[in-house]
Amino acid sequence: MTTPSDRGATAVIVALCLVLLCGMAALAVDLGFGFQERRFDQAGADAAALGASLEMVITGQSNPVQAAVDNVHQLVDQNLARTVPQTDWDTCTDAGALFWLTKTHASTLGTTNGSDCISLSQDFNTLRVRVPLQAVDTTFAAVMGFDEFDVTAVAEAQRNTNWGGGGDFPSGVLSGTGAGTTICIKTGTSGGADSCGEPTSGDFGNFLPYFYSPVDGSLSSLCVTGEANVPMARAMADGIDHEFSAYNPAAPNPRLNGQWCKTSTVPGPPFPNIVDSAAGYQNNDITQGLISGGVWPSAFTGRLTRGPFTNSSAQIFGFNIDNRPLWDYIDDSNAGTISMQCLNAANRPATIAPTDYPAAWAETVGCITDAEAIGASLFTTDILLTHRLAHSPLYHETALAGNNADPYHIKGIVPIFIQSVFAKSEHVTFTCTGFDTSRPGMCIHHPGLVGDMGVGPKGLQKVDSAGAIVLSCSLLPGGTCPTIQDGTNPLNFLYDLQLTR
Repeated sequence: MTTPSDRGATAVIVALCLVLLCGMAALAVDLGFGFQERRFDQAGADAAALGASLEMVITGQSNPVQAAVDNVHQLVDQNLARTVPQTDWDTCTDAGALFWLTKTHASTLGTTNGSDCISLSQDFNTLRVRVPLQAVDTTFAAVMGFDEFDVTAVAEAQRNTNWGGGGDFPSGVLSGTGAGTTICIKTGTSGGADSCGEPTSGDFGNFLPYFYSPVDGSLSSLCVTGEANVPMARAMADGIDHEFSAYNPAAPNPRLNGQWCKTSTVPGPPFPNIVDSAAGYQNNDITQGLISGGVWPSAFTGRLTRGPFTNSSAQIFGFNIDNRPLWDYIDDSNAGTISMQCLNAANRPATIAPTDYPAAWAETVGCITDAEAIGASLFTTDILLTHRLAHSPLYHETALAGNNADPYHIKGIVPIFIQSVFAKSEHVTFTCTGFDTSRPGMCIHHPGLVGDMGVGPKGLQKVDSAGAIVLSCSLLPGGTCPTIQDGTNPLNFLYDLQLTR
């Protein structure tokens, strides 16, 4: 028999169960709407980060950062199927924001509708988007006092720079220079031994990079130019610390490397497509950059003394250097299908006598030409581990600038392999054992030769120049090469972008 008190207890239990059921409904329905909104937000953030990063490198933009910001707004709105008010972007904050904030730094970046939730790394290579908080109205959760809850999402997109050998090498390649061509990295402005032993073609030290990011965290390195000796050496050792875009003559938009540094000591502009010319490198630049290392702004090692292929079989000024020759990277399984020259080169030993070097090198150059002619991949992935592999800007120009005031316009990026190191006897005792002495008064090291180079006591040792062979992306393992070979097609960059969070 049910009493009035029992009915009252039942009412309480039912009321409590309704609260519980509403809570479960809130989890099932309200949180479901929240997760759906979160998916929309994440899709918007991902699309915006990728799309805006592509805008940054498209040539012809009057302001690439502004174009990126506009693209973020557009893509976020499209994915959310509504317009996010500018006031939401204005008040948005991001604890994980990168260096450049497109609202706080609007006067520097030239942005009019930026947000501190749209940020860029100092080298402009990474773009981060945080979608402003999106309110999701609740239905059942309102019973428990929750009328709405906020949802957001974050994404970062970054250009792929994992091409082996560090960043772009501060030396250019003239347009029309084919794979298999040897160029000279020159240190002085005169001919003779300063130019790889004889007057030759090459970029002649015309590249003057600026540093966009703090080197080893040192803010004092920002906007330092490669005209200073040791900073240029650091750029040779590590590569340039920011990426380039391609100059499009059909839609010109000059972005002179380091222009912001010149006018306001602020790193920029992003993705420059023009570089200044210069008279030539100093001896210390190439000596410290390739061999001995230096101390700017802190200690660094020379490019050719870095692993994993350094050993004592070849020493320059007492430093063990990477002595693995280019022919040793040829894919043995593929060489015979390309040509007899490739098969012969691939079968050469890793170390070789100076008398055998000319034939081995001729076979290697011939193999490169043969592989390039048929578009065949030539090298194994091991080549990505050597710091002899570098990447240099390819210029629209087909000849060297007439004077230092003439800039070079970047067309793309090409891989090079740093091959020979030249030193000469000049006012000091000269020693050269096992290396190439075919040119009077010179000691030349080619990878594969076993021996030692020494030029006088410490402090007087110097390398005069270095030679490199131009390669091509088709010769390298797939997907491991910069993809701006065609400066008129910005979509080439798309395949080089990746979401990093």
